[in-house]
Amino acid sequence: RYRNKFQFGIDVVREIKRVCGEDFPVIYRVDLTQALQESYGEEVFNRRFRGQERIIEEGLEFCRALAKAGVDAFDVDKGCYDNWFWPHPPAYFTALPYVEEMAGRLKEFFRQQQIDVPVIAVGKLGNPDQAEEVLEKGWADFFMLGRPLLADPYWPQKVRENRVSEITHCIGDQEGCIQSFILGGHPCCTVNPYTGFEDTKRLEKAAVSKKVAIIGAGPGGCEAAKTAWARGHQVTLFEKTDQIGGQLATGST
Repeated sequence: RYRNKFQFGIDVVREIKRVCGEDFPVIYRVDLTQALQESYGEEVFNRRFRGQERIIEEGLEFCRALAKAGVDAFDVDKGCYDNWFWPHPPAYFTALPYVEEMAGRLKEFFRQQQIDVPVIAVGKLGNPDQAEEVLEKGWADFFMLGRPLLADPYWPQKVRENRVSEITHCIGDQEGCIQSFILGGHPCCTVNPYTGFEDTKRLEKAAVSKKVAIIGAGPGGCEAAKTAWARGHQVTLFEKTDQIGGQLATGST
């Protein structure tokens, strides 16, 4: 039965619908292609993976079969466990590394086949303008955020209230999130010290407001100033150069 590569996924969807009811929503995460040959080159692809992978055309047909089985929406990415850098684009990837290629391709396929099932775009969509562009261009019906919400759980609220400049952005270094999962720990975040510690690390207002001077406006100094201000202190941040950011600013040029 399972010589058909599509069958296991189809059976899972049908069983969920049978047990939970046809109105129980099922969103299916699918890599339209495993991108193994693209990732490793032909020699490794043939030797390690025996020249076998799901290509985009197969992925499209798989989604058609899943839609017929009852899937209510598709969350579309690229790659698999053998090339994690595709499903979880790291810092050195450009924005929207495969949204048009994956979600956009599936959306167009569904239009042609007259399949009325929503498509959800993923993959480095933490910039609100770029995320909105995905919807405007018709590449997807929705977009989904993962790591950006670890960096700033108030991302949606800040966008809704036009406070985009206040968003703490995911930098894609994979250290707090992916690396923590690999090591068996709970999620945390390089740019948000409260991720995973929301119940234990809480800023409380200081009993007495003090005048606080912080010397050096590198990342640590800026975070210290922000924290002191949030606790109700009167903060002055000093920096000897003409810009803030310290070595982080230098390294980003």
